Amino acid sequence: MLYFTDYNYQTAVAATLKAPPAKRLKTETSATTGTVAPASKAITRSAYRKKHLPKGCQMENKWAREFIPTSIRCIGDMDEVWTLADDILCPILQSVWDAVYKGKIPHTVVADGPVIALTLQRLSEWRNTISNVALVVLANFMASQDDLDTDQDRKDFAIALVEKLGFLFGEITDEGVMSKPFQSDLIVQVLVQHKCATSGAVSLPGINNSLPGHSKGALALATAAMERAIRLFANGHMILSDIDTAGNGRGNKTPLDINPSTGKESSMPLAFSDTNWGAHTRAYTVSINRLPHSVVLRNSELAQSVAMKRRGLRMDVDEESEDERALIC
Repeated sequence: MLYFTDYNYQTAVAATLKAPPAKRLKTETSATTGTVAPASKAITRSAYRKKHLPKGCQMENKWAREFIPTSIRCIGDMDEVWTLADDILCPILQSVWDAVYKGKIPHTVVADGPVIALTLQRLSEWRNTISNVALVVLANFMASQDDLDTDQDRKDFAIALVEKLGFLFGEITDEGVMSKPFQSDLIVQVLVQHKCATSGAVSLPGINNSLPGHSKGALALATAAMERAIRLFANGHMILSDIDTAGNGRGNKTPLDINPSTGKESSMPLAFSDTNWGAHTRAYTVSINRLPHSVVLRNSELAQSVAMKRRGLRMDVDEESEDERALIC
């Protein structure tokens, strides 16, 4: 958790030229003697905290319960979920702001302001949580299998799962014929976390009107997160006992590996990041965009129903990509 250190605001006091006593003006009432306005230090995006948000926007917890879930839902419906340019994100967040606060708290979302900064922080948390949940879902699945007794059994199983990306298909026959892509229980269970994160989202006219809430981007992200989780097992970077399944896996740490650029151990090579998994996510998006809308909606609705029960208790990839993730059908 990052902590914000208060900045001291500096005031530059204007100097008044010395004048004869009889002609000196009273500075406390004079309109001709100037004072320089207080100069505040610039705040970096990572330093913004809730106290910097527009006054009143957190009343009734609307920021956390409505604004953030609606923002996450909008991004989860987009093809791009990793790299969000300011000129794309600002109008989206402005639409979300207007829909949530309905003119009662006027505000213009700007690229260097607290609204976009704090939203980006929450979007980063959203992606990280998706990756942690993928580990938990996989760990629970492996633990439930009677024939996966040892770490080697689970490693071999993981290797089999990533072969031809079989883990993402809803049906695999005894002959090895795979069908129903992106409809496996492993993927849907991870997508449930996205639906939980968007609980409380408000209706947003004008955004994604063609297929609101389809969660295509979130589905691609969930698939990439599950592939990463399986490969961590397949490559021997993790074993079942390494994974904490409590609290959506918040206690899980990214395993270390040698960073090629430094030659030292680091979590960066195996992290769920745009650098490592952005291209894979975009490739999956290409395939998902070829799915019938009915399939995408069925997945989304299934994940939504599970989420409701739980709450109750840039490397671009184009259509010509040769990445197998972009060729799934």
